[in-house]
Amino acid sequence: MAIALLLQPLPAAARRGRPPGAIECSSQHGSYEYCRTFRIGRVELVDQLSKAPCRLYDTWGVDGDGGGIWVRDGCRAIFVVTRAGGGRHGGRHHEPRSVNCTSRDYSYNHCDIPMWGRRVSIRRQLSRQTCRRGDNWGVDWSGIWVDRGCSAIFWVD
Repeated sequence: MAIALLLQPLPAAARRGRPPGAIECSSQHGSYEYCRTFRIGRVELVDQLSKAPCRLYDTWGVDGDGGGIWVRDGCRAIFVVTRAGGGRHGGRHHEPRSVNCTSRDYSYNHCDIPMWGRRVSIRRQLSRQTCRRGDNWGVDWSGIWVDRGCSAIFWVD
């Protein structure tokens, strides 16, 4: 019986040597997809699955804290989040707060706020243009960015 179990084919993930905690995020038919990682840390693309290119901050990107990955334009890949040591940056705790960030005249805007280890969500949308994470708003290491008409009050936790 044990030998029979050993002779069974391995699942695709095991054959590829996927690291533990690997997350697959796939843009099907060119669509935008957002995949939660449920972790905080640095995100790395470890295995591209698509023929379509996966280019950082073009066809894929991450939240500033690593809590989510977005893909679009056919990018399909395996990602890994490596945890950062010590919890919040430098051991400092930031109080939750609201941040108003607006794309004026349909152009890019960056709202600076320390982001390490923090989560961001829309508290209230202010624009008529729908704000979609990874499409016309997102998070990087130094704050929140908005583009193409997105205007919202964001909750930074």
